[in-house]
Amino acid sequence: MRLQVNTDFVIETLTRCEWRQRRDEVMAMEELCYEPARRDPADLFDRITAHDSAIATVALCAKRVVGFCFAGPLEWFEHVVGPSTDPQLGLHSTLYAADLTVAPEWQRRGIGFALKRRQLHDATARNYRYVVGRNRVGFSDAMIRLNRRLGARVVDYFAGSYGDGLDPDMAVYYRIKLRRAR
Repeated sequence: MRLQVNTDFVIETLTRCEWRQRRDEVMAMEELCYEPARRDPADLFDRITAHDSAIATVALCAKRVVGFCFAGPLEWFEHVVGPSTDPQLGLHSTLYAADLTVAPEWQRRGIGFALKRRQLHDATARNYRYVVGRNRVGFSDAMIRLNRRLGARVVDYFAGSYGDGLDPDMAVYYRIKLRRAR
């Protein structure tokens, strides 16, 4: 599915085949935008793009990736602090927002907001009740604000979440309750 958001970019579902074509581009942006402790491995994205229960989208401008968004069932992330103690774990009702990234030169143009809205729409269509995720305090404050704007409620804070010696070493864990279509 393709969504024309504005004249600058479009949001598209990232299929398994398209992921193979865009893998290097996405992974280069992942390395550019995140410190090592927050980088997701390509094999996670491989898994997400291969399953119908997961969600992967890209923002494109002139056929170039300028942002992306990956999410999978909460149960896939039970090894992560936050999901590991989530009361929804095991109920198959919750989507974990693993990664939403926008290239630095494309930030503040509504791309992150469009990607997150699309994620929430797709999660609702797949009958999830919640979307949860973690944002690193001090490193992803814009994402914390964006998630709150879209209905996120802080569930918990976790100190020592990244163990990379950078301060602050704290994650905020949030939950967005999805609205059912009427």
